[in-house]
Formats: sequence, C-alpha cells, structure tokens
Amino acid sequence: MRSKRVKWLTFDAMALALIMLLTLVPFLGYIPIGPLSITILHIPVLIFAYFGGLKRGWLYGLMFGVLSLIRCLYPPHGVLDAYFINPFISILPRVLFGFLAGAVFEFVRRIPDLRIRSAVLIVAAGILTVIHTLMVMGMLAAFNLRDIELDNNNTPFLTLLGVTMLTGSLPECAAAMLVAPPVILSLQPVFDRLMNSIYERKR
Repeated sequence: MRSKRVKWLTFDAMALALIMLLTLVPFLGYIPIGPLSITILHIPVLIFAYFGGLKRGWLYGLMFGVLSLIRCLYPPHGVLDAYFINPFISILPRVLFGFLAGAVFEFVRRIPDLRIRSAVLIVAAGILTVIHTLMVMGMLAAFNLRDIELDNNNTPFLTLLGVTMLTGSLPECAAAMLVAPPVILSLQPVFDRLMNSIYERKR
C-alpha cells in the first residue's frame, strides 16, 4: 500500500512540475494573441487525467487553475487575463474540467479494441477542450459580462465568444486531438507495467 501511495505521489509531482513549467515559462504554456491567451495546459491535464481517472482528474485541473491564477498576479498579457485573478474563473472551471476528463477517461480506458479506443480518445480530447473553453467563458460572463464588453469597445459578449472559439478554442482543440491521444497510448504500457509491479509485490 505504501509503495502504491509513493508511486502516485511521484506521478502527481511530475504532473505539477510539468504544468508549472508550462505556466511560468513565457510563451510556452500561454501564447498571447490580441486580448486572448491560447493555452496548451489543457493537454497535460487530459493526459494525466486519463491515468488518474475520476479520483485524481480534479487534482490536475486544480493544479492548472491555481497556477493560472498565480500567473495572472503578474502583469497580464492580454485584456482578459486580469479577470482570471478571480478563482471562480481561473480555478473552478479547471477543476470541473479535470474531474470531467477523469470521468470520461474511466470509460475510455475500458474499451478493449485499441483502434476504437484511439478514435474515442481523439473525439473526447476535442470535446473536452471545447467544454473547457465554454466553462471558462461562461464564468467570465457570469462575473464580468459588462466590463468585458466595455473593454472591447462595447462588442457583444456572444460575438467575443464566437471570436474566442474560432481563434482560441479551435487551435486548442486541434492541439489536444493531435497530441494527447498518441502520448497517452505511448505511455499506457509504461503506466501499466508500473501499476502491475505494485500489485504483484502486494500479492
């Protein structure tokens, strides 16, 4: 039991280190484009949530959210970044995203056929990324709808949402679909050997 706990702590530490690296190194995890910042941090969350499942997916989302908030305490890189100091915008949607990803991947991991699992992984990565964007934008609207419109020359929020989906969410979605599934499938044998070694020692 102790060996299993240590393995998971190591796994979680790796997740934290990678997400921290992508968050704090300029132009690595966040790429400023006009008033927006396109992020690739959802990709490691998806990868780690696949292996961590329902019990740990929320944790990786929490790492994403907390580090996103810390990043926004520094001079913001875009007009919208200042709003992410609010934890209901920076943290809550990311926790829900990680939890949802873990729940979805609990099902995906049970698909025995590798080709079907790969196809479902690609679709799931894309859909989860879009859901992440919608949750974040929804919280932005809930707390700062009028301020955001004023900051963008009275542009209606629905128009801003459409622009965000085209210029931000679609590239993030494409990146998730291209990167997350092959990384997950390549790491699956390594992860399985690690877990099996724990259970064999227990027996």
